[in-house]
Amino acid sequence: MKKINHYVLNGAIALLSTAGFVACSSSDDVTDAPVNPTYDGKSVKTQFAINIANESSKTRMTAENTQNSSNFLGMGNIYLIPFVEIPTESKYVDGAQTGSTPETSKEYTFPSDVLKLAAISNSEIDNSTDNKNYKIYNDVSIPVGTKNFLFYGTGPMTDKVKNGALTVTDISSTSGNTTNKIKFSLVDIATTDGANNTLTTVSGDFAAYLTTIANATGWAELTSNDDATLYQARTNLITNPSNGGVRGVSAIALKQIVQDIVTLAYPKQTPNGGTETTVSKVADAICTAVKAKYFDISETAGSKGKVDWKSTGVEKTIKTFPRDLNIPDGAMLMTWNNTENKFEATANPSMGTTTGSSPFINFYNLTYPACIAYRANTPLAAKNEEVSTWPTQYSSWESYDWTTQGWGQEVLVTTRSIALQNNIQYGVAQLEATVIAASNLLNDNSDNNMVSVTANAFPVKGILIGGQKSDVNWEYLPNTSASDKVVYDSDINNINLTTTESSPFYTLLFDSYTTGPIANQNTIRIALELENNSGADFKGIDGVVAAGQRFYLLAELDPKASSGVTAISWPNTNPNRFPQFGIGRTFVQDFKTKVKFTVRTLKNAYVTIPDLRSIKLKLGLSVDLQWQSGLTFDVPLGGTIN
Repeated sequence: MKKINHYVLNGAIALLSTAGFVACSSSDDVTDAPVNPTYDGKSVKTQFAINIANESSKTRMTAENTQNSSNFLGMGNIYLIPFVEIPTESKYVDGAQTGSTPETSKEYTFPSDVLKLAAISNSEIDNSTDNKNYKIYNDVSIPVGTKNFLFYGTGPMTDKVKNGALTVTDISSTSGNTTNKIKFSLVDIATTDGANNTLTTVSGDFAAYLTTIANATGWAELTSNDDATLYQARTNLITNPSNGGVRGVSAIALKQIVQDIVTLAYPKQTPNGGTETTVSKVADAICTAVKAKYFDISETAGSKGKVDWKSTGVEKTIKTFPRDLNIPDGAMLMTWNNTENKFEATANPSMGTTTGSSPFINFYNLTYPACIAYRANTPLAAKNEEVSTWPTQYSSWESYDWTTQGWGQEVLVTTRSIALQNNIQYGVAQLEATVIAASNLLNDNSDNNMVSVTANAFPVKGILIGGQKSDVNWEYLPNTSASDKVVYDSDINNINLTTTESSPFYTLLFDSYTTGPIANQNTIRIALELENNSGADFKGIDGVVAAGQRFYLLAELDPKASSGVTAISWPNTNPNRFPQFGIGRTFVQDFKTKVKFTVRTLKNAYVTIPDLRSIKLKLGLSVDLQWQSGLTFDVPLGGTIN
């Protein structure tokens, strides 16, 4: 999906006065400079610019939908919150990766109104004729006595699949604001309020359709002595013993199930003018039930018995269900109710517990990735002189010596210019992933079966990342009371599994910090979604992965691994810039986590998506971790873990 570089927004906010005269001194002493004429006893009105200065590129993420080509996508949901004393970021007192003495969590009250600023379009920065890197705002009141600011902003969210999305609390609309009211939330893909009931409606229709086929006249009464293959086919249909009676109900899976049944039943039908038998009556009934909805059966020479979607009706709109709703195939499930002799769609499967009491994913807990998000917690620099042209050459704000250059640290009645001392940084973490096959032949769960890995045999279609909390607080750290979510990123193009490491693909995520030192940090489980375009079926861990069907290979990323892990190289900067500075975890805001997925076997390919919190998952992985600007994982997929 997205790509952001560490420290790529080397920007700051400059606040320039509207006063029509120049201060007579660079001193911030009130006796040496005239009072700003807009001073109303509480605040001074200022003109200011959000400066997005970067020497070679502006803010960056991935190529076409992110800021990777020296382009700026724009910024919205911009809030500037003035403080007298800077809010202390929560962190371990000793600042060490193994720290064990957390500071008490604090809540800060906003001393004045929150400033909600107009959005900045990409054209205001990228298409400026004078190469300016800032956006000017006019006549905004800044309280006298302000020494620090919190800053927030987000990138565009016009396309949630491509850009990601966040729900941003309108901080400025609530009286008595405190930092605990600041919240940024992931956006659910499906909802339970009826606004998106297509998922349950269609999966329910699929279940009813398969019920009709399973209960075709005479099939349930057929014995193995009558016809062993048709008898076993119904047993397999209603039990799916390899997955506890649960099967997927995506459109692709439905077609494959029906095709497998028709392949057996079609040649056993009663021939024209022929004598009807017990077996042929069942075969006739099965094919009639198949053709009653969704599918036709070809009678054309050379393709007799081939199943294909009907060309009219609702069938035209559901051929890619649930992909068309941005839900992964393996999240749509059904089970056979043996008491009522029917299939039932599992519309709201329980997430279960870490003991695996309900091992399947709940599609209501799937979210879009996070969008670009910005944050800063910074002291300001103030000057009595008006700055008529902001010095864009200062691209590295934190290395600028504000004091030597005559700047103070507080807004006074004489203040004309204000700057945020710290760079604006990203509030979200970045996952950079690549995939590679260990061999051009991969075995599956069949005896001696090998699947060829050709150039386009296994394209990557998505990635699911567990261990995400639904919302984060003012520090962009997970709220402890937030619910568990799984990010699903399907904006992955032209990535294929081959014996050459693929190009990277990217996803934006929340920081994965959990209260406590590194020993407390959670293992993050990931499912890589691939499509079987090899032209051959193969057997995974929970069933057959048919040609054209999607499957899932699982990995886990453990920041506590005892070997193969190097510590994060934390930047030489004020620890207050990074909440929980020094505590290594899988995803850290404003950092990149690199993951190399190595596929060694298809034995552990899932057709359905398990709950990524379960400790009973068949992972089959070894992990090699290296922290650079974030974490680097080398994750072989499909090995064996005893």
